[in-house]
This record gives sequence, structure tokens and C-alpha cells, in this order.
Amino acid sequence: MSTLELAIRLPWCGDIRRADIFQIGRIADEAGFHSGWVGDHIVYPMSTESRNPSVPGDGKYPEAVMQAPTYEALTVLAFAAAATTRLRLGIGCCVLPQRQPLVVAKQAVTIDQLSEGRMILGVVGGWLEEEFAALDAAFERRGARLEHGVRLIRECFEAQHPEWPGPHWQFPPLRFEPKPVQVPLPIWFGGHSVAAMRRAAELGDGWCGSVQSPVHARRFAETLRELRAGSPRREIPFTVMVSVPHIPGDPDSDLRGSRLHDVIGDYADAGVDVLMLDERTRTSRAVVELAELGAGALQAR
Repeated sequence: MSTLELAIRLPWCGDIRRADIFQIGRIADEAGFHSGWVGDHIVYPMSTESRNPSVPGDGKYPEAVMQAPTYEALTVLAFAAAATTRLRLGIGCCVLPQRQPLVVAKQAVTIDQLSEGRMILGVVGGWLEEEFAALDAAFERRGARLEHGVRLIRECFEAQHPEWPGPHWQFPPLRFEPKPVQVPLPIWFGGHSVAAMRRAAELGDGWCGSVQSPVHARRFAETLRELRAGSPRREIPFTVMVSVPHIPGDPDSDLRGSRLHDVIGDYADAGVDVLMLDERTRTSRAVVELAELGAGALQAR
């Protein structure tokens, strides 16, 4: 059994209240949560033909989520940095092929510096083609742009005078300061495809899985660790995280009482390192209640 830690999904879309982010940060800091996470979408189309492969059934993304107000993810993390002292801060995951990677590198290192070394940069290729079109980003080349974007960001973090000859972006030697507090600043990958597993193991420091049963989580964890053993980054620690949903009032997903303790044990047995409690009603008040439940489970250990 691994020593499993808990994470919490921070409010970043829907009903977001400033005071609740501060309260969640205090609860998570005091209880010893591993990290707090936000998602990433810039815009949602009014209608879409795109399907998310991680959504069960037909892959249609929940309409209620797409209709909710969505804040810019890295800005929310910067705010959360001021509301916390120990909690790691993750974006899970930044749709990197939609963004200019030099800007993402600067945003990530800024949060890492101002939080005194607590930033986790999660990245993913993306699935929402209409969002790519609105941002004038090439959807069909997103896999290559993701891989090259991560390498470019690492160049900025690690080289004294980073330079990039292409493809996709190019620039001569630059001054990129400051560097991250963390060496290396953790970059985790999302996605559930074979290509996503390979990228995570070869280029990343961790993997962010969406909702997975303990049985499926075990398969992912085993595959990732097998791939990692043959990776050039095999000597660097690698973290496997999956999320578990919480919908108040739904008996099939409610994690109240001793059931949360049992769920934690199931995922620890599956080889998961971090279990993210993900409040699906997207209300700040409900996230506070979920953070309190998680804190109770940690204190009962």
C-alpha cells in the first residue's frame, strides 16, 4: 500500500467566493493536504460536436459546467498562493497547445516564486476543438505542440540563457529570470490514451487522472511505472494522482463518514499517490464542506 495523500479541487468555475478560497486554504494547510487544483478552459462554445474521451458514455461534456462562469486558472492559483502557506498549487491541466509556452513558463515560475516553491504545472493536449478554433490554435497538431511546449518550458527553467530553434516556436538566447524555486518544477501530464501515458512517463514528473475506479487506477499506475522505468527521467520521483467525485445527496458518490476512509484505502492499495476530492456541484460552499470531510479523514489516521 502506498502512503496516499489527499488533494482538493479548488473553486475555479461556477460559484466562486473569495472568502471560501481562503477558508479552503486554511483547512487544507492545517490538515496536511498535499495540493489544491484548478482546471483550465478559456471559453466554451455555445454548441459543440467535440467529445471528451474521459467522460463516460457518449463523451458529451456536462452542459451545466459549460454554462457556469469560468475564471482564468493560473490567476486563481496565484490568488490561492496568497491564501495558503503549505498547500501545493496545481493546474490540472493546462491545455498547453492553446497557449504560448513562454508565457506559461513565466506564469508558472511567478507562482512558484511567490508561493515559495509550491507550484505544480499540469499539462494536457486538449479535446475541445471549437475552443482551439476560437483561440486560433491548431487542433490537429496539438500532440506535437504539447511535447515541444514542455521541452521549451524546461529549457526556460533550466538553461542560463534559453533558446529555441523550433519547430512551432523559435527564439534566440534570452534572459529568462527568475528561475523556479523547485528544481525541477514538477510538470505533470493529463490524458488517458497510450500516447498520454508515454508522454507522462518520458517527459513528466507525474500524471493527473480524471475520475477512475480503483481497478482502473491500478492499471494506469502499473502501466505508468513500467514506462517510467525505461524513461530518461526514471531517477526523478513520479506521482500518480486520480480524482474521485463528490456529489452531495447522491448515494452512489457521496463520501461521507467512514466511506471516505474506505475509499482512501482502496486507492492506496491500487498504487495511487494522491487522491483528489473533486466537488462536482461547483459551489464554493460545497467545496469547503468536502475539504472539512477530507481533513477529518486525515486526522483520523
